[in-house]
Parts: sequence; C-alpha cells; structure tokens
Amino acid sequence: MRREGVFIEFVSFTNDDAGNPIYENTVQYAILRREWMSGDTAIGGDTAQAAVGDNIAP
Repeated sequence: MRREGVFIEFVSFTNDDAGNPIYENTVQYAILRREWMSGDTAIGGDTAQAAVGDNIAP
C-alpha cells in the first residue's frame, strides 16, 4: 500500500469537554485492486482506497 494523503488537523465533528472541536491527523492509504489480488507492485489505474484514523471504522 502507498500513502495517498495526509490530513493535518482534520475535523472529527466531535467536541472536547469545553465544547471545542477536536481535530485529528488522518492518513489515507490505497492499493490497486490488481495489486491486492495478484501481489503486483505496478502503479496506475483505479484505486481501492482505505482511510485510517480514529474516526473511521476498519
């Protein structure tokens, strides 16, 4: 997988105890469907993306 994006201080749409918005750093990774299926490392074509972060379910 390769890193596709980094979202610094991405809003999580939740608030802390003082009512201030909580911001989280979120990293997004992606892998091509054909790479997943065959183990190939070629780059190009459509990607199947998976976001990783506390606010995203696996």
